[in-house]
Parts: sequence; C-alpha cells; structure tokens
Amino acid sequence: MTTEQTSDSINPEVIETMATELFENKSTIAALRGLGEDELEAIYALGFNAYRQGKYHDAAQTFSMLSVYNHFEPKYHKGLAASCQMMQMFPEAIQAYGAALAIAPLDVEPKLHIAECLIAIGEIDDAKEMLGYVLEEVEGEEASAIRDRANVLLDALASN
Repeated sequence: MTTEQTSDSINPEVIETMATELFENKSTIAALRGLGEDELEAIYALGFNAYRQGKYHDAAQTFSMLSVYNHFEPKYHKGLAASCQMMQMFPEAIQAYGAALAIAPLDVEPKLHIAECLIAIGEIDDAKEMLGYVLEEVEGEEASAIRDRANVLLDALASN
C-alpha cells in the first residue's frame, strides 16, 4: 500500500462518502471495493467446499469475510452460523443465524438451527419456543424435513 493510498483511506471525506454509500444508499463494502457478484460467488464456493470437507474454521473465516463484504446476503450469514455451530460455538452461531433472519425473516431454517444451538447450551424453554415458531411458520412440501426435525426435537425435549 502506498502512502497515497493510506492517506486516501483515512481521509475524512473518503470515509464520509463510504458511510453515505453504505448507510443511505444501502450499498455494500464489496460494491465499494469493486467486487462483483461473480467474485463473491467464487469466494462463497471456497467456503462451502471448506465446510463440506469439515474445515469449519476455514469456512467460518470465509463466510465471516463475505458477511462483512455483503451484509445483505443471508446465505453468507447462514454459512458462518453453520460453521460456528459445527465448532460448538453456539452463541456465535445464534448471532449469525439471527443476522440471516433479520435479512430474510420468512426463512424458517435459521430458526430451527437457533433452536438446536439453544438446546446445546441448555436453554430448553427458549428452544421449545423457537421450535414452536418453526412449526407455526413452516409451509409446503419442501419444508417437510424442517417440520420433521422440529417435531423430533420437541418430542425429545418433552421426554426429558
């Protein structure tokens, strides 16, 4: 990085312009840095492959970066959350699933995974409540696996 680049990056006018783009114009850091959807998708594929190979730490780092670069894309937050969940970092997973829900509130899958994380940390009443939301909101045949999983978890919690 040159001295000129460094001074531009901390120039108050540059920071103000970036903040305006991010908050008022609902842009992303990726857009401000000139990263297109194709580049982000290529990076996502790296994270997805790392996750599938059980390299959850690497996957979490990739999805974390993507979540920062485009905070409007729920699948980046869900990837981060799933990676954290697999590493038994349940509070962090809950937070990332919550970010995905804030962007796509009709997606019930994050709610199911939040319930799983709540069970893992012993928050059984909260988990039951979340599973209740899942069962109220899940629709369609495609969601049958989510509905089935929620029912299995509720049944297991009821028998304890």
